[in-house]
Amino acid sequence: MGNLCALAGGAKLFANADPRVLEVTVVSATNLPKMDTFGKTDPYVVIRCGTTEMKTKVLKSVMQPVWNHRMMIAINPDVDFIQVALYDWDKMGNNELVGDRNVPISDLRANQSTDMTVNMKLARQVQGAHNKQPLKVQLKLKPLGVQGWKV
Repeated sequence: MGNLCALAGGAKLFANADPRVLEVTVVSATNLPKMDTFGKTDPYVVIRCGTTEMKTKVLKSVMQPVWNHRMMIAINPDVDFIQVALYDWDKMGNNELVGDRNVPISDLRANQSTDMTVNMKLARQVQGAHNKQPLKVQLKLKPLGVQGWKV
C-alpha cells in the first residue's frame, strides 16, 4: 500500500489523487483486561493508516479510560479503512498490544460526524486472561470537506 496517509496541514500530495481529510476523535474504551501486576492497565490508542501513526496520551492505572483526543489524518482516496490499536504501556520492557481492529471509512459521508463503538479483536496473549466482556473503543469520525467523500 505504501505511504497512503499523512497529517493534515503537512499533507503529502499523492500521485494519483488528492487526500481526503478525516477528523478522528478517540473518545474512550471499556472492558479493558487487567494487564499489570497490580491489576490495572496503562492504555493508549494508536490510529494507523499506511505508514502514518498517531497516538493518544497514556492514561496510567485506569480500567475505563477517557481520552477525547482529536486528530486529523489525510487519507488517500483508495484507502477504505484505518487501523485502531489499543496498547498497554509498560515502564519496563515492550508495550503490549491489547487489541486492534480495522475500521471501515469508505461509507462515511462528507461533513457528517459518525459515533462508532469498535469491538476490538483481542491480542492472542490477552484472550485467555480477559473477562470475556467485549473490549470496546468509542470513536467519532468526521470526513472534512467534500473532496473524495460521499455527499
